[in-house]
Amino acid sequence: MTDQSQLPVGEVNRQALDASLEMVAMRVASHAGGIEVVGLSDDGALELRFTGMCAGCPYRPLTMAVTIRPALLAVKGITQVVADGARVSEEAAARLSSYMAEGRRDRSVPDAGPTTFQHA
Repeated sequence: MTDQSQLPVGEVNRQALDASLEMVAMRVASHAGGIEVVGLSDDGALELRFTGMCAGCPYRPLTMAVTIRPALLAVKGITQVVADGARVSEEAAARLSSYMAEGRRDRSVPDAGPTTFQHA
């Protein structure tokens, strides 16, 4: 990640932002990827860059919409989170968030655990 000491402070809760960025970075690192902070505007718009395996991953928009953006928008003062190659319409992001929230609430669907395949 980028050294965030050079970013504007404004009204952003820096401790919460650093903690959220670390949590998100650990999640994408589990897939051999990474994120870097490109910039943070005075109005709270945070620009990120995907690195490692995430840089070419076709699932960047999904990761951004379901994992990264919600975690970082929860930080006081962050108003927008963007990254090249991760554009998702507001409608699609809302649908994805809704689907993910429903899946977490729906306890009637058991965790399938590891998938196993049997050859016929």
